[in-house]
Amino acid sequence: MKIPFFIQEFTTEMEEAAVNALRNESFVGGESISKFEEEFAKYIDTKYAVSVNSGNSALQISLMALDISNNSKVATPTNSFIASANCIRMTNAQPILTDIDTRDGGIDVSSITEKVDAIIPVHIYGNPCDFDSVKLFAEEQKIPIIEDACQAHGAIYRNKKVGSLSDVGCFSFYPTKNMTVGGDGGMATTNNEEVADKIRSIRDNGRKTKNEFDKLGFTMRLNTVNAAI
Repeated sequence: MKIPFFIQEFTTEMEEAAVNALRNESFVGGESISKFEEEFAKYIDTKYAVSVNSGNSALQISLMALDISNNSKVATPTNSFIASANCIRMTNAQPILTDIDTRDGGIDVSSITEKVDAIIPVHIYGNPCDFDSVKLFAEEQKIPIIEDACQAHGAIYRNKKVGSLSDVGCFSFYPTKNMTVGGDGGMATTNNEEVADKIRSIRDNGRKTKNEFDKLGFTMRLNTVNAAI
């Protein structure tokens, strides 16, 4: 007997949303994008949410928006998907892999023995990490926190949604996650307007205005159909 890893299902509502987006919206930057971002920001309780094409992209762009680059060191736990470390290397920074807290599977900040420039705690398997210890460590080191909440949509830590606890929260909507968009997708959440603006620019090739580009960027936008779903 073969038991499937998961069953691919689409509701009538999802199908209708996809068809409506195809017929009535722009393929890139349609109104479903801004609507999805607004609703997700409200759900997480942050001022801003910026959609991208994957959780990996959300992590990479967030590091870039926080000026993490060459010669930077970023701490992240070993107990995570490879994207948590890959995103650091993609910015030419160095991953500093840490031990894990056996109580929750998250990062153990006491295992960090060198100076780092940022920290990416991971809320693994939908379970929030010990964020109090992460926040204290970051405050002592005066470094930014990027939450990897790719597996933890809706998880709550001390009455607050994960993704709202740090400088930037990063989410994935890959089909195996507990929230999906019918394909790949991601979101970065923040209360910092400048960081949100940088993420929007970097996801669109470093665009400042229609025909002006002032920074390194990529094509990492979420498409309209996925946002509608």
